Amino acid sequence: MARVTRIEPTTDLRPMGEGTYTRAHAERTTDIIGGDVSIHQRDTARLGVIAMRHRTVGDAWRIFAAVALCLTVTLLLNTKSVVKVADEQPDGPARSIMLASARGLDAVASTLRFDRMNAWIDGILNRQDEAPTFGPIAANPPAATVASPVVVAPPTDDRTAPALEPADTTTALPLGPPLPPPPALRAVTAANPLRVYVAGDSFATWMGYDFADYAKRDGVLTSLLDFKISSGLARPDYFDWPARLTQAMANTPPPEAVVWFSGANDYTDMRTDAGSLTRGTPEWLAEYRKRAGEVMDIVGKRGGQMYWVGQPIMRDKARSKVAVDINTVVAVEALSRPWVHYLDIWAMFTDSNGSYAAFLPDASGELVRVRQEEGIHLTRSATTWVSDRVYEAMRRDFKFPAP
Repeated sequence: MARVTRIEPTTDLRPMGEGTYTRAHAERTTDIIGGDVSIHQRDTARLGVIAMRHRTVGDAWRIFAAVALCLTVTLLLNTKSVVKVADEQPDGPARSIMLASARGLDAVASTLRFDRMNAWIDGILNRQDEAPTFGPIAANPPAATVASPVVVAPPTDDRTAPALEPADTTTALPLGPPLPPPPALRAVTAANPLRVYVAGDSFATWMGYDFADYAKRDGVLTSLLDFKISSGLARPDYFDWPARLTQAMANTPPPEAVVWFSGANDYTDMRTDAGSLTRGTPEWLAEYRKRAGEVMDIVGKRGGQMYWVGQPIMRDKARSKVAVDINTVVAVEALSRPWVHYLDIWAMFTDSNGSYAAFLPDASGELVRVRQEEGIHLTRSATTWVSDRVYEAMRRDFKFPAP
């Protein structure tokens, strides 16, 4: 008698290849006469399941290989960044190993010409790490002649700077002779807005947004934000702020007011031509003071006013100690430069006992968080408190028109 089979309809009937079906297909294929699945159908189903498993494993390996290839190509296209990251690590055996490996990888990429490909891609996409420039609205001629500040020679007398709060433990720092009156500043109007350049590390980010809001609200300034996360003055090998500020001040037109908010990342040793300087030592402080003065002079020589925001208190006592040291030497350097306005924000973020505070009352008396969880950065609202203070100082100095 002829054998007749019936295939019952099912959504699980999925072909696995020519002549091969899933187990569901085999289970639904019955013998009309005897009711048993034929040996041929049963073997076909088994082969289908085996083929499906092999294909699944093969697909997984192909996906893994494709991802690994993409990551390898991406790494070879960015070996300069890998070398830079390795070079930024603290001195020690780990850095030496990382740096040697990164440089070896970079040599391979250069041999394979991957570095040229990366430069070509950057050129096509016009990716450049340059200081931002002001648009045409900021190129209006000044309403009055601005007297460029004269760079004052380093002070030489024996007076010492007052200690910042909390008490400073650094060596005595000279103050210098009485200061000349500050230079006359031009009139700022809506038709001739003030050119403001906000720069620094991640602390400067929200402050830059605040100044953009002030510009829209009052219409008497135009602002640019230029920040680099994890940067500062201690590691120019990571990001060279003196070079960046020199570039920014050389633009036409140059910034007229520079807001600088940085320093939290300078909790680290410094490298000099003479060797490494341990964080917090007198030699370290002297070098930091020198670098801070250099930044101030870059701004002053181009006729700019500089608003240097000091470091806030830190939750970690060791970090707070370094923050005090930085604030002290920066404040002293600012004293001998009429164009530098140092803003001490330490007391803004302490409690009634002068200690670190994570929460403080706002203008309405409501308690708000002012520090982020790591105890270093300010929150968004706390940054605006500082921005408002900087803006008011700028409004006073440049005599902004009444709104």
